[in-house]
Amino acid sequence: MVARYKIFKLTRFVAFILTIFLPGCASLGPRTIPHDRQNYNDTVLATENKQILLNLVRIHYLEPPLFIKIGSITASYAWNSNLGVNQNYSKTTNNFKDISITRALGFTYDAGYTDTPTISYVPLTDREFTNAILAPINLKEASLLISNNSKEFMRLSRLLIQSVGNISNAAAATSADVEWVPDYTKFYRVMSLLNQLGRQNGYELLTGNQQNEFKIIIRIYPKFINSAPAREFKRIMNVPLDSREIIFTQNSLHPGKNEVRTATRSILGVMTFLSHAVVSPPEDLRRGYLHQTFYNNGKPFDWNKILNGLMRINYSDTFPPDAYVYIRSHGHWFYIDNKDLSSKITFTILAELIQLSSGHESTEDTQPILTIPVK
Repeated sequence: MVARYKIFKLTRFVAFILTIFLPGCASLGPRTIPHDRQNYNDTVLATENKQILLNLVRIHYLEPPLFIKIGSITASYAWNSNLGVNQNYSKTTNNFKDISITRALGFTYDAGYTDTPTISYVPLTDREFTNAILAPINLKEASLLISNNSKEFMRLSRLLIQSVGNISNAAAATSADVEWVPDYTKFYRVMSLLNQLGRQNGYELLTGNQQNEFKIIIRIYPKFINSAPAREFKRIMNVPLDSREIIFTQNSLHPGKNEVRTATRSILGVMTFLSHAVVSPPEDLRRGYLHQTFYNNGKPFDWNKILNGLMRINYSDTFPPDAYVYIRSHGHWFYIDNKDLSSKITFTILAELIQLSSGHESTEDTQPILTIPVK
């Protein structure tokens, strides 16, 4: 009877201990959100950036790009705890006369939770996504990235415009194996003139629908209509010199007198254009792994003349310690330097364009999905 009473007391004591240590598991889910949400967010962003950089390097090496989208992340948490109780008795005697018995009661406790997420991957190979990256970028979609900022408008123009009127913006650069130097000087002169006007706050950018067509409008302020940069800009664009507005239109077959028909690149075209920003390892050029562009006199062309201020993707044979994004491919490290702010801005624009395309919902029931539980 005494033994049962002692066991009952011990059981109550253990239950008391459990009430101290275990209440936290009831609110386990909410407590994991601040830490785990940021971890998942950081990891998804880092891997998305690496995938974009990897595809730029692949195109540079004349290899096809491939995108894999994270379809879903399902986090599953399990609380694990162990409570151990041990009881020891010790007996001491002194010349067989004095006897003392000592009882020691000890506890051990450990607890923690495990996270076993299930991640679904979707290869973006369906018709909708393929069409989205191959179709010319819509001016309306491009306008989502345009602010009334001269410098950023010029960056987007260099990236997205294939030609404006009869002026080519290095149109051949949307091919990975450009043999001869593409024509870009006149377009870059136009950008330089806009830059001069922009530094003087000489124009504003407007976007919207006119006659059921989306248009981008450069409206020159009255004070600058007859300025030297404005007149040269209008002369190159082949619009009347007294025009206050120069209108970029995408679909008009018969543009008005102050309208300029604009052809845009596809997202794949933008990626191919930016793939020329990858610095080619000399040994890979010697081995014939890479294509090289030449002047008419046979001298190699430096793509930095076209891509200067847009992007530069370096390579290294050792790990780059101060990289914004990096990948390992073809036996080298390819990366964007963390201090190269211009490249980071352009990279962000490209990521946003790709995000717009990958947001198209697939209607194909056969879309492959790979679901992997992480242990």
